[in-house]
Amino acid sequence: ELCIRTPTPESRMGSEGLSRIEKGVAEITTAVKNQKELEVFQMKKNMFRFDTTPFVAIVLGLLGSGVSLVNILLSGSQFLQLPHFYSFLNPLIVGTSLGIIGFFIRLILLSIIQDVALELNAKSKQFLENFNTNS
Repeated sequence: ELCIRTPTPESRMGSEGLSRIEKGVAEITTAVKNQKELEVFQMKKNMFRFDTTPFVAIVLGLLGSGVSLVNILLSGSQFLQLPHFYSFLNPLIVGTSLGIIGFFIRLILLSIIQDVALELNAKSKQFLENFNTNS
């Protein structure tokens, strides 16, 4: 009952193992490993947003920079004035900055997911070892 009330990946793994207590060690081992894989999948399933967002920001920055450059070139003699000349770099700088921030956020989230996955692996092994020694 404690495993059911506690909303953590470890408790869900324990609950899956304990729910198959009568079926044998092989069934318990399979249930705990499957639940561990499910927990890791749940954490990773929305990471595709962080995979594509930095690329989209950089591409939009390049697109905005290209549009600004075309507008400056079409304006004619104003192209030689420095404020207008460097204004096409602003979208590129903003897009690249957002892309770099997005990459760092993605790396931080992936490292957190990896840490949790390793912790789940260790705890599932510990649970199964404790179960095997007590049975």
